[in-house]
Amino acid sequence: VVWAANRPLAAVPPVSADNAPGYRSQRLAALLQAERLDSAAMRAMQRDTFNGQARRLLPAMLAALDVGVLSEAERRAFDALSSWLEDPRDEAELGAPLLFAAWYQHLATTLFREALGEDLLDRLLRSSYVLNEALDNHLLAGNPGSWPVAAALRSAFRAAVADAGVDGRWGARHTLTLAHELSGAFPGSAWLFDRGPVAASGGNATVGRARYSYRQPYAVSGGATTRLVVALSQPMQAWSIMPGGQSGIPASPHYNDQTAAWVAGTHDTLAQRPRDLPVAFTLAAAPRDSR
Repeated sequence: VVWAANRPLAAVPPVSADNAPGYRSQRLAALLQAERLDSAAMRAMQRDTFNGQARRLLPAMLAALDVGVLSEAERRAFDALSSWLEDPRDEAELGAPLLFAAWYQHLATTLFREALGEDLLDRLLRSSYVLNEALDNHLLAGNPGSWPVAAALRSAFRAAVADAGVDGRWGARHTLTLAHELSGAFPGSAWLFDRGPVAASGGNATVGRARYSYRQPYAVSGGATTRLVVALSQPMQAWSIMPGGQSGIPASPHYNDQTAAWVAGTHDTLAQRPRDLPVAFTLAAAPRDSR
C-alpha cells in the first residue's frame, strides 16, 4: 500500500485539487519492487533522497538552453546539473539540488507573475501541490499559447546561477530549525527553546521529506515527526527516531539528542521489553491509595 498525499486513482472525481503530483508515491512503488525488503531496507527507504521531479523535468529544462551562449559560471552549472541527472538525489553536501531548486523557483515566478499578478502569485506559491501540477505539466507541454517557456527557462536559469552560485551547497540553504511554540509566544526566547539551523538533505519531491515553501525557500518547514519501522518477528523488533528529543525541558540532555540522527537518517533501536530499558527510563508504579 503506497500513498504520499497523491491521488491514488486518476479516474475518480478528485476530492481535492491540492494533491501531491506523485513523485514520492512513484518512488516508493519502485523501491517496493526490490527482491529483498527487510527492516534495514525499510529504514533506508524512509530517508531516500531521490528527486523524481528533477528526473522528469531536467531533460526538457536543459534542452531549452543554448550552451554556446552561456557564461563560464552558467556552463559549470549546466555541466553539474547534467551529471547530477544520472542519479538526482537531494543530498545536503551537493550543489546541483540547490541549482535545480533555484531554477524551478525562478521559473515559477517568471512564468506566473505576469499572468497572475502579485497577489495570486503569492497564493500559488503557498499552495505547493497546485504549483507543481500547473508548472510541471505546462513545462512538459512545450510552448502552448502565448507563454514563452523557452525564454523563461533561459532567464530563470541565469537568475538561478546568480542566486545559488556554482559552488553553493544544498545544505547551506536548505536548513532545519526546530522552533518551539513558546519561542513564538515570547519574543527573544528563541535562544532557549529553539535548536538549529542544521543542514538537511531531502526536499519537496523526495520520500525522505524535508519540504519547504516556495514562498520562503529553502528553509525546512515540514518532515517526518517520527520515523518508525517495526519487524513483526518474535520477539518483535522496532526502530524509531524523531527530531528533537524525548524531553520538553530545554536543560535536559534529551531535549535535542535525536536531531542529529534524524537528519542523518539513522534510527535508535527500541527496547523490546520494559526490563530492557535503561534504569533512568524505568518508572516504578506507586501503590494506589484505596481510600
